[in-house]
Amino acid sequence: MAQYGKISKITKVQFGIISPQELLNLSVCHVTEATLYDSKGDPKTNGLCDLRMGCIEPRKLCLTCQQSYILCPGHFGHIELPKPLFNLQFEDAILKILKCVCIKCSRLLINKEHQLFKNILAATKGNYKDRFEKIYKQCSKVKTCGAIDKKGDNRYDNGGCGAIQPSKYNNKLRKNYTISAEWKYESGENPINLVQELDADIVQSIFKRITDDDALVMGFSPKWCMPSWLIITVLPVVPPSVRPSVRQYNSQRSEDDLTNKYYDIIKFCQMLENELGKGVNVPPERIKQYTDTLQHSVITLFNNEIKDIPVAQTRGGRKMKTLRQRLSGKEGRIRNNLMGKRVDFSARSVISPDANLT
Repeated sequence: MAQYGKISKITKVQFGIISPQELLNLSVCHVTEATLYDSKGDPKTNGLCDLRMGCIEPRKLCLTCQQSYILCPGHFGHIELPKPLFNLQFEDAILKILKCVCIKCSRLLINKEHQLFKNILAATKGNYKDRFEKIYKQCSKVKTCGAIDKKGDNRYDNGGCGAIQPSKYNNKLRKNYTISAEWKYESGENPINLVQELDADIVQSIFKRITDDDALVMGFSPKWCMPSWLIITVLPVVPPSVRPSVRQYNSQRSEDDLTNKYYDIIKFCQMLENELGKGVNVPPERIKQYTDTLQHSVITLFNNEIKDIPVAQTRGGRKMKTLRQRLSGKEGRIRNNLMGKRVDFSARSVISPDANLT
């Protein structure tokens, strides 16, 4: 912290993706209860209005910072998902990472010690997006893990397992929330096609085996973003001050869209946990059905305007206004509330030339 009287300068702003462990460390409450209030009308413990996340009513104090609703900034809670889920905000990155590593052993499909890739790392120092694109372009050419070029070039000799890589990955995240890996074999006159559906659980297991060195070569960082962090396992819960409820004239509460969306997620998590707890007696199709329902709720929590994804609606048929809709656009928080203010007694007019000027 800068000493009093001295001015500090911001030299760098670093953006990243928060890790699941850091989310757990920052969270003040594990939200597990779908019930919002108890029989006395007080916020339910471990519910979506838990006072540890902050208070929104007078004469109550936040249990974390001991401040009133005016001074309390709000604190994040979290929901632990029963199964990993995809984050559609990173669907392009997830597909490219899959093409950069072996589907079996998760090794990077290039020889990191080859001079070509050492030159790429040196040329893209500090520009990790460009590095990722160049490494992806080289890895997408590899069809066998640990392959050696016919000319004897060892640029793809990574000491890998020798597994044959998929001929292509089909993006089905917006159809059935999976990625399809397809192999094509030429066997005489009848070609053989093998297809494996990769759900978020399988993709996360592939990404978790990627070493820190391989991640650094691709442009990722163990401190700011690792490939496995692109898969959601812990969901942050925004504080009640971001989604306040409104008391109606009959003393009933009208909850915010975000609160209703979190309520659906908790309910679907409980249903999925119950099905998983039954063991092998539950058909995989039933697990997939519950997982897809939960996946849709998480996707629409972040963005309710994704193409080919059904829109989440309220009981009255109104489209829910979720996180992205509150931040972006002319009426969003940034442009409408932070970048400027509307004022009274202000006018504007069309600028026109003076016809009398010569």
